[in-house]
This record gives sequence, structure tokens and C-alpha cells, in this order.
Amino acid sequence: MTPLPLFRLPRLAQIPVFQCMKDNEILAFCHVSKRTRSVVKCLKLISPKYFVLKQHASSMESILNFIKRPTVRFCYRKENNSVTLQCGKTTWTKIGFSVAEWTKRMFDVSNCDKFETVMLHKPPELDNFFSIFSDHARIENLILLSGFINSSVNQVVETLLPITSNIEFFFSKDSFKASEDLRKMLIQEIDSMEIHIRGHPSYFNLSDLITSNAVKLVLRGVTLTPKELNEFFKMWKRNECNP
Repeated sequence: MTPLPLFRLPRLAQIPVFQCMKDNEILAFCHVSKRTRSVVKCLKLISPKYFVLKQHASSMESILNFIKRPTVRFCYRKENNSVTLQCGKTTWTKIGFSVAEWTKRMFDVSNCDKFETVMLHKPPELDNFFSIFSDHARIENLILLSGFINSSVNQVVETLLPITSNIEFFFSKDSFKASEDLRKMLIQEIDSMEIHIRGHPSYFNLSDLITSNAVKLVLRGVTLTPKELNEFFKMWKRNECNP
């Protein structure tokens, strides 16, 4: 079969070719070279409504949600430097990109202005994981599960929270090495913070509450005594803590 000299065709002649390609084929095409990446981005061949990331210890799932087209899911696996498309139907091995490079290129060609959701499960074993967010793309919703928090508090505070609008996190007794680590997160200025306490409700106390800088704070699994609540409202009335 004779190869199609795609880039020798006029731009208007290229468009019908791209229209015949599936989403996964376009995404594979954009990783061929800088030129193909530029074409995919400029023509807006991939324009999902939402871009979602789900991180596990040694893998990263990218989910592209479209309005009138099926959702596209990719899973990057560290052990064999491969990307699997939706339920193992297609696998690309030895792709030549780190997880950060792969994800940043995917996000770039999607033409999204933010990550809709970033869910982090466990401490990443992926190289340069936090560099995914080095271009300061916004994160609408950040979800941290208890297995992730302990070893990554400083990186979350320094890298993720400054670009995050809403955060939801789950923690238990062992999630933070010290109460100061929890307060590093609470003190951040953020639109909304939702905290789920797993275990004894005393893991979160009045001192933690008055540290929060969130516009909206939702506490689940937390029990404050009437005395603590009374003290909080007195301080709030005197403008001695964040409203």
C-alpha cells in the first residue's frame, strides 16, 4: 500500500482525513512529532468537555469526557512504559515518553483550560509526576485519598494547592506525620475544602478549625464539643479567626 503524503496535501484536503480518524488514532497521531501535535491542537481535533486524571502508585489514568461522543480512557503504566486504551483493547508499548510528558501533551492537544478532576490514590512511583502541573494549568477539583497524603504533603502544598479551586481529602490517624502537616493544607486560601475523617473524630480539633482559610469548609466524621463550638463562634464574632 502506498503511504499517504498527508502533510503534502493542502490544509482543506487534510481535514476530511482527520475526520475519518477515531479519537484514539488522533491521540496516537499527535505523539508522532511536534508538527503532528501542532496540527491536532490548531485544528482542535480533540476537544473534550472535561479532562480527568486518576493517579495510582505506578499508573496514571487519563479520562476525556466529550458531550456527544464516547468517553476516551487511557492508562499509562510505568512497568513497561506502555499506554492501554479502554479496557485493554489497544496497547502501545515503548512509547518513549514519561508519564509527565505523555499527560502534558495529551492535555495540551485537548485545548482544555483546566483539569476538571485530579484524583490521587497513593504516593507516586512515576518519574517527575508533579511536573505534570508545572505549566500551572488549573485544577477544578482535587481529591486526595489517605494513602497519598502522608509522604507528599509538601509537594501538594507547594505544587497543587496554588492552582486548585476545590479540594476534598480523606485522612486518618496515620495520614499526617504531625498536626503541622495538616495545618499546612488548612491554611491555604481555597474556594472549597471538604475533609473526611476516618477513625476517631478527635483527629480534627478546634485549633485545626480556626486555622482554615477556605471560603467553604465541609467537615465529615468530625465531632466538636459544644464548648469548642461556642469558643469558635466567640472568636468568629470578634473577628479573631477566619469566617
